Amino acid sequence: MVKLDLGLRVATVDFGGWDTHNGQGSDGGGYFYTHVQELARAMAAFYTDLDGAGSQNYTQRLTLVVMSEFGRRFRENADGGTDHGHGNFMLVMSGNAIGGVHGTWPGLSNGQLFDGADLAVTTDYRRVLSEILIRRMGNNQLGEIFPGYGDYQPLGVVTGVDLPPNFGPEIFTDGFESGDLSGWSSSQS
Repeated sequence: MVKLDLGLRVATVDFGGWDTHNGQGSDGGGYFYTHVQELARAMAAFYTDLDGAGSQNYTQRLTLVVMSEFGRRFRENADGGTDHGHGNFMLVMSGNAIGGVHGTWPGLSNGQLFDGADLAVTTDYRRVLSEILIRRMGNNQLGEIFPGYGDYQPLGVVTGVDLPPNFGPEIFTDGFESGDLSGWSSSQS
């Protein structure tokens, strides 16, 4: 779909199987290792397929984000797995990604872990997604996309133009300025 240039702007793919409460594996083998390897190979194949020369280099238009709605505990449980955790990580892959670790690393010592067991959250996921929306998609309407979120500052995850974020709810009307409802009647709704 990307190569056909059909106007695709956003797509999502669900790759489940990360709820590893038992039998996760260790020492470079087992279920979790194999699952991470499968994800990495799929991402590499996707990027390689889109990485061409000149106008065939679609990686400059691509921004891929890998994230989960929950993390895993830092320590293994008695069943050889990990339970749901607090903090997590996100992966961003793009021809416009700025490599490295972004955000604040919380540490893994007992005193640095959330409740002594989980990676602490130091960066709101909306901050990363907001930067991608603004810099890669030219969409600064953060109040519409993430209601109640108002703490955006770019992390330097991707390149692109910084637009001033709009945290307020927009009222989109037919031909009227945002928020200006003068001349609007219920018959136009």
